[in-house]
Amino acid sequence: MSNLLVTPILFQYDFLDDLCAEAAHILALDLSDETKYQQFKLSIFANFNRYLIDSILFLPNGVAEGLFAKLVPVMQAADEAKTLEILRADLDYFDELRGDFLNIIKTLKK
Repeated sequence: MSNLLVTPILFQYDFLDDLCAEAAHILALDLSDETKYQQFKLSIFANFNRYLIDSILFLPNGVAEGLFAKLVPVMQAADEAKTLEILRADLDYFDELRGDFLNIIKTLKK
């Protein structure tokens, strides 16, 4: 596998906006300032994608490569619905990963 940046969840996806809203709520952040929101969104974008990719890389090599092969065309097309469909179909724990990510954020609040 190459060392390229892989971001299955793209910056403009509604999924990311929803994740940001939940994370901001958990942390009781006021993100009404657009600059602060964009900075927070960029942080969630980078961290969630890293968490997702790290989880994918724990799959057996052939499975991980196959998943990346499926994701590349939909990532290039910026097709959010298809990206999420692939992730949920090939990673039966995708929604759990999302929940785990939010749980990590909850621990930051303590």
